[in-house]
Amino acid sequence: MKMKRIVEFRAVWLALCLAACLGVRSQTAQDLVELIETGKTAEARQRLARMEKERKSPEQLMFLRGLLTADGDSAAHVYERFLMLYPESRFGDEACIRLAQHKFAQGLYQSAMRPLRQLMQKYPDSPILDKCLFTAGLCYFNLNKMDSAAIFFKNAAARSPNSDAGRSAKDHLASMGASSAVAVNTAPREDKVSEPPIPRYAVQVGAFANQTNAVMRKSFFERAGYPVELRQKRKDGTTLVLVWIGTYATVDEARQTGEKLKNKYGLSYHLVTE
Repeated sequence: MKMKRIVEFRAVWLALCLAACLGVRSQTAQDLVELIETGKTAEARQRLARMEKERKSPEQLMFLRGLLTADGDSAAHVYERFLMLYPESRFGDEACIRLAQHKFAQGLYQSAMRPLRQLMQKYPDSPILDKCLFTAGLCYFNLNKMDSAAIFFKNAAARSPNSDAGRSAKDHLASMGASSAVAVNTAPREDKVSEPPIPRYAVQVGAFANQTNAVMRKSFFERAGYPVELRQKRKDGTTLVLVWIGTYATVDEARQTGEKLKNKYGLSYHLVTE
């Protein structure tokens, strides 16, 4: 029964992914999205090439390259780099949710939660926040954390009760038998989004001055099935790109993973906090 619900939830989620494309807040970007969604990718690439020749905004060009990157891993890398280079971008919320969508499609649900949390925290007034909350609910559902899933579905429904995401969230709450346990409030939501506590520990398996090396290590561990994320920090005037694995509630859980990685791959590690 649960597997059937997962398949149904994935189908609805994929439909919402397509709907999210219409939320891009730039006419030029939206034009390209519409070309992509109607199958006119060649025309979209030609238009992007003209924009690159005209030396349009590097920020916008990178975001559009992500839209036109067919390979999921490559697109995710584009969005990760975009969020590092342009943390205050007007396209930041869109980049976050697209990165989360790629992670979700790969079954990397914990990794998908990273950009979703970033969207919630940095863009609390985003017009796509309802889709973000709904996707977070699906992540927790697939992680078999039903209480957390119900919380996010509830918030998605409360924020936008009549949107596709809001209606789907209410349907999922009912399917989970949570509609009686978690009341769906259709009144205007409070400013703050209620969410479960964020795990505090991670395992650092690299710190690189060269971002390419960090991305390569990240890709290696993702292929091995680990949830990985990149962070930045300044040290002695140099920007280092850190490679973090996992999110753990206790230091002991993080250390257990670190020891497994050390024994299996011969890598040193450090335990870090959020």
